Amino acid sequence: MANNTIIEAYRGDAKTLVCFDLPKNAIKDLAGFSIHVKPGNKPGY
Repeated sequence: MANNTIIEAYRGDAKTLVCFDLPKNAIKDLAGFSIHVKPGNKPGY
C-alpha cells in the first residue's frame, strides 16, 4: 500500500471488529474517529 495504512474487518455473530494499522505520522494528532454506515438505500447513521 502506498501510504502503509491497513484496515481489516472481522465479522462476529452480532458485531464487527474493525482493526487499523496506521503509520506513526498519521496518528500524531489523532484524537479519535467515527464510522458512518449507510446500509443499501437506507439512510446513513
